[in-house]
Amino acid sequence: MSSKIRRAAGTQNLSDVLLRWLWIKRPSAAKDAEDYAAGTTLKVTCFSRTVAGASGRRRLGYLHLTHGQPITWHRAGSQPVVLRAPFVLTPSEARSGHWKLAAFDLNTAEGSRDLVIPKADIDLVERALKSADA
Repeated sequence: MSSKIRRAAGTQNLSDVLLRWLWIKRPSAAKDAEDYAAGTTLKVTCFSRTVAGASGRRRLGYLHLTHGQPITWHRAGSQPVVLRAPFVLTPSEARSGHWKLAAFDLNTAEGSRDLVIPKADIDLVERALKSADA
């Protein structure tokens, strides 16, 4: 995995909100696509029940996306989960819980998984899944 890891455009924390209030721009989705192609590891916020191994509420984790590397889901305090191809990403009937998030069903070699990701990062995640599928 690349040593350069940064948050994707849709993955924001408190400091990103403060920077926006100061009119300091963060990288855009177009910059994410460039950086992904150049080998930068991008971290995308991802909520899931099935990847986390829980049956109750969705757990917060991060998808680590690096061109040419397996896609992994990371959660604090647990081992990374490697998602194995082939991938089929489809919009989910489930609600995402927030207007900036979108819910998806991801079919992998291990079975179906639920994902909720920021809408701004959908194109990046789809690009990474297609790249990892090839």
